[in-house]
Amino acid sequence: AKQDVAAAEDKVAEAKQDVAAAIAVGDERAIAQSNDLLEMAIADQKTAMDLVEMAIANQKMTARAYITAVTILEGALSTISGHADHIFSIAPKNPDLDRHVKAS
Repeated sequence: AKQDVAAAEDKVAEAKQDVAAAIAVGDERAIAQSNDLLEMAIADQKTAMDLVEMAIANQKMTARAYITAVTILEGALSTISGHADHIFSIAPKNPDLDRHVKAS
């Protein structure tokens, strides 16, 4: 997308040169045509820049979604760990089980 912006900027620069050349010659029709082409090139440049901004926004959204998923997972693991601790605290004591749990 950034390459598209650079290409659009080049087209705008070319269109500005065409406008300047038409003005230098004094050809009213050529001036009008080159002005129209310049406006189109500027619109294309804006579109290319908007696409870059959208791509950046999508990257940010993806990063936020990943962070949210990790946060949810951490919360779930914490809840599971809390339940496991509670279960072990109320379970009948079994020395073999306690040894196995402590070893892991």
